[in-house]
Amino acid sequence: MALVVAVGTIFAFGVVLAAHANTAAFQLDAKQVPRGSAVWGKHTLLHNLADWYSIPAFLVVVGVAIYSSRPKVAARMPKSRVRGNWLVAGGVTLVAIGSSTARYGHGAVFSIFLALGAAVMFAGFVMASRQPHEVET
Repeated sequence: MALVVAVGTIFAFGVVLAAHANTAAFQLDAKQVPRGSAVWGKHTLLHNLADWYSIPAFLVVVGVAIYSSRPKVAARMPKSRVRGNWLVAGGVTLVAIGSSTARYGHGAVFSIFLALGAAVMFAGFVMASRQPHEVET
């Protein structure tokens, strides 16, 4: 898995380095952020990388949250870890919802969802990393 991530990262880095940015797209009002398609061009490899990388990553995070919450016979995960994983998945979902609003030119809504999603993910990381309480017998 680490090899796949490393190769994917190197590939994306190369695509970004080779891409040409349309600097005229930055000549907008100071309160506007240019659309990615205006800067990088529609249907270019770089423009499509966001979908190709973010959708599978989203599915992996949500899949891990679902898988970790299933009851297991051999070993149960601590409840705090399961709840933390669900919070991380919820935060990723908030960011995904916000990303879809950015496609339609609602940058402020995206920023709000991004901040909320990051806060929820952070809470999930904190909760999932707690040491489980040992029950004394």
